[in-house]
Amino acid sequence: MPALSLALGVLAAVLLGAIPAERLPEEDRLDALDAFFSLSFVAYAAVGALIAARHPGNAVGWLFCAFGLLFPVVGALYSYATYGVYASAEGLPGQEAAAWVFAWSGETVFLALIMLILLFPNGRFLTPRWRRVGVAAVATAIAFGLAIAFDPGPLYTFDKISNPLGIDAAGGVLEAIVGIGSVAYTVL
Repeated sequence: MPALSLALGVLAAVLLGAIPAERLPEEDRLDALDAFFSLSFVAYAAVGALIAARHPGNAVGWLFCAFGLLFPVVGALYSYATYGVYASAEGLPGQEAAAWVFAWSGETVFLALIMLILLFPNGRFLTPRWRRVGVAAVATAIAFGLAIAFDPGPLYTFDKISNPLGIDAAGGVLEAIVGIGSVAYTVL
């Protein structure tokens, strides 16, 4: 897990670093803090691997592994799509698919973090009431992710790529779900 997390973090940083800064919007430019941040998830994967190896029944270890791996995976998808949009004249094969998967898969990272907080330290909810918060987090992640995945128009975070699976007839409903999901994640 740590090696895969490191490889994906390096790949994401290299792809973003290879894009000339003047082609990217200022907020998307790679700096040292961004590179360090993306590589820091190796620590989550390493801690998760240690916990999972010693206590395989404890969900916390697996959630640390998931969090330490999901962020670099999502980052690599973002970097690949961004490189295709901004640095490659003819684009890259599969850049639209990478952008589409990135657009909705970021919710899995937040879900892993929320569940990690809820289940820490022993892998169980503190009380049955906290289980409801966990169920709400899963339901929010699914609804939010599906709404982003099928929202018509430009992809979430990629203005230059139109959603290939956008459903025009459901646009208003999906946008409302995205708005409600954003608030729900903040509350969770």
